[in-house]
Amino acid sequence: MINNKHKDRLFRKILGDEKNKANLLELYNALNDTEYSNLDDLEITTIDDVIYMGMKNDISFLLDSTMSLYEQQSTFNPNMPLRGVMYFSKLYNKYKDKSAGPYRNWYADYSALPYEQAVYQCQKENIRWDLSIRKKYRIFLMIVVALLGLLIIINAILQRMEISSLILVISSIFPLFSYFISSFKKLSADITAWEKLYSHIEKIENEIKCEKEICDEIEELQVEIFSYRQKAYLIPNWFYKMHRKKLQDFEDSYAKMICEYKKLNDEEKKQ
Repeated sequence: MINNKHKDRLFRKILGDEKNKANLLELYNALNDTEYSNLDDLEITTIDDVIYMGMKNDISFLLDSTMSLYEQQSTFNPNMPLRGVMYFSKLYNKYKDKSAGPYRNWYADYSALPYEQAVYQCQKENIRWDLSIRKKYRIFLMIVVALLGLLIIINAILQRMEISSLILVISSIFPLFSYFISSFKKLSADITAWEKLYSHIEKIENEIKCEKEICDEIEELQVEIFSYRQKAYLIPNWFYKMHRKKLQDFEDSYAKMICEYKKLNDEEKKQ
């Protein structure tokens, strides 16, 4: 039975209040070794109509299309798994019909393919997406650095700056240049690693002969993708939104081509 006389714990006040989203984001980064910084990307989704005995001590939230539930417990709680199932079922039920914008139908339609092959193609799409957006952001950083350097030179010429003044200006914005350079290096390393993995996938795809082999490959590939995303450079959400439609249109066309090729190939085999 739901207890309507419950009280909020300090845990929920500090982390679950909209005004304290920065605290929750900081906790998430600490627990998951991530570096999210945009508070607008975090949506608090805590629900009220769940089982409480006396205190409300839970917080749920949505970040990067992942639903998380944090709960503070001071003693052993044997029914935690059951409560977790009940909580998440209510939470997902709340969001199943809610438009999630770009997070709904994330992958292109590979439903014409056998299940294992469809999953495999979605994983490849995942990598292509990541590669494309990282290459675009690397180019963006190069353009920003070039324009910033050009602006400094033009300003120095127009202002007829002395060498000492120019050095002072450059030194004042050196941390910004340093950030761009470190970001460029990290992006380049990520792109190189992703290109090697994608080349490996392309090479072995035609060598897979049976369902078990593709299932094993899917599992290994998912582990590699997850491991990579934990340490990869984070692309700003605004940049992703800027390029999403164009990238998704390409992936939809690619998926359609793959499915049509599969259909033609199956028809030729029947003949």
